[in-house]
Amino acid sequence: MEKEQLKIFTEQGVYSGVSMRDEVHSKGLWHETFHCWIISRKNGIPMIHFQLRSADKKDFPDMLDISAAGHLLSNETTEDGVREVHEELGINVSFNDLIYAGKIRDEIYLNHFTDREFAHVYIYVMPDGYEPSYQFQKEEVSGMMDIDLKSFESLWSGEVSAVQAEGQIPGTDDQLQKTVQTFDKTRFVPHQDSYINQVIHHIKKVLDI
Repeated sequence: MEKEQLKIFTEQGVYSGVSMRDEVHSKGLWHETFHCWIISRKNGIPMIHFQLRSADKKDFPDMLDISAAGHLLSNETTEDGVREVHEELGINVSFNDLIYAGKIRDEIYLNHFTDREFAHVYIYVMPDGYEPSYQFQKEEVSGMMDIDLKSFESLWSGEVSAVQAEGQIPGTDDQLQKTVQTFDKTRFVPHQDSYINQVIHHIKKVLDI
């Protein structure tokens, strides 16, 4: 994976060539990613579906993140990014089902790398009554957790210290089982506030709220 080639850009978004993924992160180079936020309504309440990252992940293990996301390789278009939804979650979503929310900058910092992304952000609205049959990519995902939009917004703004999430995780026999858990902000991948605020804005726009 670290040998993947990614397109790199200046901070102003001007294409400047191709580099290996490990170098992109070690040097903090700007690159493109695909982000898909899955939302739905539960009894009329807007919900965001968060991916629970695998406990075996090198970075941000066992933390909540974007529903499905991944890097766009140097030979890929944004449309190719929809593969991430099927690969990570095992559900089939067409690119035509997605609503484009724009290209949003996001920066994430760790001790050993800096992740600077031009994220092509899309929103997928689950049809009412749709119950997805998830098949998680085990090395990437260990569950999906649903949080109502208002609670998540309050958590991110600091109005509340924790939120309750309902979701599905694999049981001992790998069959999905329902779970209810509480998460504080430290359990989320630390995306920039500006990125999250823009995502929330676009979700509200899509849901007309």
